[in-house]
Amino acid sequence: GMFESVNLPSLVQMNSIYQFQACTKLRIFKALKVEVIGQQCFQLCDNLETVIAPKAEIRHRAFSKCGLLKAVCALKSQFNCTCNKCPKCLGSFEQCLHRGQAYHMLNRIHELNQQGQLLMN
Repeated sequence: GMFESVNLPSLVQMNSIYQFQACTKLRIFKALKVEVIGQQCFQLCDNLETVIAPKAEIRHRAFSKCGLLKAVCALKSQFNCTCNKCPKCLGSFEQCLHRGQAYHMLNRIHELNQQGQLLMN
């Protein structure tokens, strides 16, 4: 894949596994309505850092070999992996979830601010 950032605001279903496998340039994936991040969805996405999918359930090995993953916002993240490279395998996935939540919240505030729906003193 050639994309560094993917934003799919209307996407609800991703039906296959390996959906974005080996998209080596992909850094940011955002799909606010997607319900499932399938098995091995982002496997071998070497530069993937941020995944924002607040309604999604993450399936097994979704981030296999994603060594740079820093932030994930998802509804359910009870998945397994055995790649020994991703945050799930290295025991740092909780931090990814905290960063993902913060990233999503800040983005939301920024968007509301842009729309003039949020007044800050």
